[in-house]
Order: sequence, then structure tokens, then C-alpha cells
Amino acid sequence: MGAGQKWNRPEFPHLVNAAIHVRDGDVVAAEEEFRNAVAQKETAETLNALADFLLGQKENQAARATEASVLLERVASVDRGESGRTALKRIFVQRLAEPGRIPALLSKFRSLAGNDPQELLFADEIELDYFPANRGRVLDGVVARVRNAPPAERVIAVRWLLSKNDAARAAQALPVSDAVGNADAFETAVETLFALEKWEGAVEVLRAPSNPLEPHRTAALLASAASLQGDKQSRARWTAVLDQNKGDPGKTLFLLQKAGAAGQWDVVYERFPLLLNEPAWALQSFSLLADTARGNGDADALLELHALALNSRMLGGDPAVRDRAAFDRLIAGQEVPEDELEERSEAFRENGSMRVTRALGLLAEGSRMRALYELEEVQPRIDVEKLAPAQQAVFAAVLSASGRVSEAEKIAGAIPEGALMPQEREFLARHLTPAAKAD
Repeated sequence: MGAGQKWNRPEFPHLVNAAIHVRDGDVVAAEEEFRNAVAQKETAETLNALADFLLGQKENQAARATEASVLLERVASVDRGESGRTALKRIFVQRLAEPGRIPALLSKFRSLAGNDPQELLFADEIELDYFPANRGRVLDGVVARVRNAPPAERVIAVRWLLSKNDAARAAQALPVSDAVGNADAFETAVETLFALEKWEGAVEVLRAPSNPLEPHRTAALLASAASLQGDKQSRARWTAVLDQNKGDPGKTLFLLQKAGAAGQWDVVYERFPLLLNEPAWALQSFSLLADTARGNGDADALLELHALALNSRMLGGDPAVRDRAAFDRLIAGQEVPEDELEERSEAFRENGSMRVTRALGLLAEGSRMRALYELEEVQPRIDVEKLAPAQQAVFAAVLSASGRVSEAEKIAGAIPEGALMPQEREFLARHLTPAAKAD
């Protein structure tokens, strides 16, 4: 739709005037224009705009959050597509609705989700978050929902069940016998056997003629089984399979990810520098291996990967890599020069991650008001919703240290279960305790 067509819509001039008033700092006039836009026509655009404005105001936050929740629910009534689902997600994630409204909102969200497996699992995740007593019913529902789906579609649900430490239900949802025709499904089914500690059964199906995996994937799973059982020969197994595939960076990265997931980090440290010297593979390898360490909750492995990356020719000067390293070092209680953090945050003002890292450094040295200034006053403003969970934890910690406890707890409460590493959870809990809050 062109600009001329937009201007002809009765609500559009009010949205433009509201944006001008926001820019000029006249929040009273801005609110009036946002409300005029909604009064002219309730659309996803006008309702979201007013909700965004209300949630951005610091005064009377509880009442504004309640009204924003109502507005976002109305989005789902006027737009039953992606905009409606996104609006309802905001209500859940930002905890805008009273718990008593959640069942109805979940029902509406599921009706909009249709058969989308990711969206349905999001609803399951929210229900578990708000109503942990429903766990058995929710997990049984997932199994029933996917039991007759094609194996490839079941993988998403099975990996979700494994993330909930429910390997028994994961095995019900995807038995090995159903997975032999699809490599990813077969690998997931074997990893479910690992989670059940059915080592002999896993090895048997891996050695069976019906195994659809490529040789290096089979070798990785066999080596993983040995590592997870504490086999003294497991390192030799990893060395052998890595040697067999050393000319292929893609296979090498895959094998190192599997080795890390199995806790065989010494092998990873030994081979990782080879990938760091490959221009086309260095950054991807670092990112995926760092994610593996993070998924394992292994802070020591994460810091070692950072050290190897920063000592490499390809990534040593990369600002984003240096920022990730600084963040994790600060969370671990290690010192990072403040001038290094300041230089990056000022050079990359648009990068919210780098500014959060600087705020973390300021908080660590006791400069809580400077940390708050970095997060809230420096332009452009940081959108908390777009930050990674660990960065949201820092945002919450800074707010709590500055005396804004209810806002901090709201942000912290919206961080998904399992999204933080143990030391990040400890950091957040430490800063949300009464002793850590500002007077």
C-alpha cells in the first residue's frame, strides 16, 4: 500500500501525529492521538501502537499494563493471522494478563495456531509456566498430538519433550521403529534411548542394516554413547572418527558439536583451532560450539572457547565475539576493562547486546545508576523483548539494583524456564534478593 493510500485511511493521520508528539516529548498529546487512531478504526496497527505506547510509560504501570493486555487481545480478534498470534504471545511473555485470564487466552491462541507444531509447543510451554500442576496432562497431550504425524514432524515435539527431561514420553512419541526412514528422526530416537540409558539397545539399532545415517553420524552417536557411559576408550573413539573426516570442515564441526554435547571438551579444544583458521567456517564454528556449551550449562567450556576464539587470527578482533566473551567473563565474576566495554558500546550504539554488556560491567563495579543510564537513556532505546534471555537477566538486575523491583521481577518472570545457564540464574537470583536491592 502506497503512502497516498495510507493517508486516506482515517486512522493514519492520528498515528503520524502521535509519532510526532512522541518525538517532541509530549506524551499527553501523543496518547490522545493514539486513542483517536483506535477510535477511528481498530486494526492490528492502531491497537499495537496504543499498547506499545502504554507499556512504554513509567507512570501507573499496573493499570497501563492491564489496558495493554486488553488491546492486544483485541488484535487477535481483528487479525487471526500472524499479527494476532504475536499479540497474544506478548501478553503471555510480558505477563500482562491476570492468571485467571490465561486459560481463555491459551485457547484463543491454540485456535489461531492451527496445526503449526512450533506454535502449539509455545502454548504448551506457556501453560507449563503458569500452571505447573498441569504438567502430566500437557505432556500427554503433546504425545497424543504427534503420535500419528510423519516422523520428520515429530522431531520438534520429541526434542521439546527431551528438554523437559521426559525421555519416556519422547520414546512413546517417536519409537525407533517409526524413525528408520528419516535420518533426523532416527538420530533423535537414538538420543532418546541415550536419555533412557538404554545403551545396548541404542548400539544395536545403530549397527543394524536399517540405520539410515551417514557413517560419520553413526560414528558420532557410538562415540557419544561411550562418552556418556564413562568408557575410558571414548576419547580414542572421537580421535579416530575426527581423523577419518579431517578434510571436511562441515563434518568436523558436526562431530565437535556432538563431542561437546557428550562432555568430551578436551577433544573439542584440540580440534577447534583448525576450524578457526578456516575463513568460511570460523564464526559459524564458534557460534555453534558456544551454543553447545551454553546448552550444556558448561561455563568452563564456554570461557575456554572464548579464549581460543580471541587468540585466533580470524576472530580475535571481531567486536561481536569480544562482546560475547566479555559478557560471559563478567557473569563468571571475572574482570573486564571498563574502557573496552565503553569503547564498544559507543562505537555500536545500535547494538543492544554490547550496551547490555557495558551495563553489566558498570553494575559489577557498583555503578548502578550509570548502568541504568546506559540501558534506558542512551539512544536508541533498547527493546527488552528483543534481548537474549541472559541479557534480559542483566536488565532485570540493573532495574532491581536501582530500586525498580516490580519492573525487574516482571522481566525476570518472563524469562523462559531453562533459558539461563546455572551461573546466569545465580547472578539473577543474587540481584533480586532483598539484600541486593536499592534502598
